[in-house]
Amino acid sequence: MCLMSDFENTYVSNIKNSTLEISRTIVEEGELIMKKIYYHLLIALICCATQQIQADQKIETTDWLIIGAGVGGIAGIGVLHDLGIPYDDIIWVDSEFNVGRIGEFYTTVPANNTTQKFIDFINACATFRECEADSLKELQAQDPNVFPELGIIVPALKDITAHIRAHARSYKGWLKDLHFENDFWCAQVGDIAIKARHVILATGSHPRELNYENLNVIPLDYALDKATLATYVNQDSTIGII
Repeated sequence: MCLMSDFENTYVSNIKNSTLEISRTIVEEGELIMKKIYYHLLIALICCATQQIQADQKIETTDWLIIGAGVGGIAGIGVLHDLGIPYDDIIWVDSEFNVGRIGEFYTTVPANNTTQKFIDFINACATFRECEADSLKELQAQDPNVFPELGIIVPALKDITAHIRAHARSYKGWLKDLHFENDFWCAQVGDIAIKARHVILATGSHPRELNYENLNVIPLDYALDKATLATYVNQDSTIGII
């Protein structure tokens, strides 16, 4: 039997350890290389998917983008068209096209102007006068000296909205994104991407809400309507106004 010396045993052991270390290094480097390959493949797949989404996405380009279809948005598009901006150069966006919060919540709120002021508002805009709906004629026939509820002008504004939408490009949906890039305002409305030279933000304002434990908070939109407010309070209620 041939016995190896201590030196030989140590030498063989070192070779084995070195071989194992080299093998582990090769495996680790191989795993790292595979991870890098998987990473780049994933990035490529994401890029391809993004490009496909962009290819399928409808992109609109315009000079003017108007966001909001309350009184401010309606007035904005009316003034633009009066100034000679063609409907083809305008895109109008709103989630409902229902005359904003006035049309939804404030129709019974007393106005601080006479009916004549509402009539003057309509008559001052040539674009509005193009609309031949009966609601405009009914507004003109109202007593000009009374202080009406805000709802007196809502039917006319709804018909004006429909008239303008029949001529200008309009999209119903929520604005998801708006940023400025390469001399264009870039907006995302639903599945539609819009690029515009100019933007009018006519989104109005929303009442702030406060949350208190064990207290029934009445939203301002409901508090301004007598019938709705009556469902929240009675003669024995204690009401705090902030």
